[in-house]
Amino acid sequence: MQTEEAVKSLMTPINRVIPHLYIGNLRAAEEVDILTRYDIKKILQCTYTPIKDRYSDWIEYMSIDLADGDDDLLRYIPSTNLFIHNSIQSSSNILVHCAAGVSRSASVVIAYLMASRGESFNLSLNYLRSQRPCVDPNEYFSSQLQSLESLSYYSSLDL
Repeated sequence: MQTEEAVKSLMTPINRVIPHLYIGNLRAAEEVDILTRYDIKKILQCTYTPIKDRYSDWIEYMSIDLADGDDDLLRYIPSTNLFIHNSIQSSSNILVHCAAGVSRSASVVIAYLMASRGESFNLSLNYLRSQRPCVDPNEYFSSQLQSLESLSYYSSLDL
């Protein structure tokens, strides 16, 4: 059962994670007023069917075809981590989104937090939940992210 705070955050289209990194839902990626209010310059779409690059004249897009189920998240992590990292390093605000901002986008952001901070899955998950309480990676993604710890992958990235 979700807490009241988690349900409330589910209705919030966008949340700041760390400076220049935001997580959100489909609405955040589609509404120009949200994108301009948060000065979003890059969007990482974590959806099975990415939305059209509507604002490609002023926003750079990266899309990964990720189904929320037993899809292979790990194959995308090197490229998504690099895209997020380069955005942050250039002080460009980036939005990582999926349909609800709960599982797919959360998993990608957790992978980035693990790599950039050298933290465990649980620490990264708990931190992200402190910023967006509705975050809840599916079991399969959680298992894949936990496997990064055992491979020491998350602490070996040169970010």
